[in-house]
Amino acid sequence: MEQQRFRNANGSEVEIQPTPQEQKVKSRMLSAYGSQGEILKNFSSAVEWFRPQAAYDYSQPPHGGTLAYEAWGWPIKGVEVSAAFTEFRHSSGFAQELKQFARA
Repeated sequence: MEQQRFRNANGSEVEIQPTPQEQKVKSRMLSAYGSQGEILKNFSSAVEWFRPQAAYDYSQPPHGGTLAYEAWGWPIKGVEVSAAFTEFRHSSGFAQELKQFARA
């Protein structure tokens, strides 16, 4: 099983090596999930991988079938989630988030 790597690398990945203090914080966060101990023991706090998110149209549900949360009986439909994403994208809050991200 591949862990802490992208299954289909595309060359845009960035590796970050956290400071010792950041590693301690990450280790504490991981240890908070005691029920997931068997899986999380295979994760390292010494490296993080990131890459830009692929382009995606969030104004539409991912497919026309029943979505997992719909099948589980959650009180929301895919079209409602997509509408909320679209509304946020067109809000001033989204523009503000983009400005903050661009400064980082």
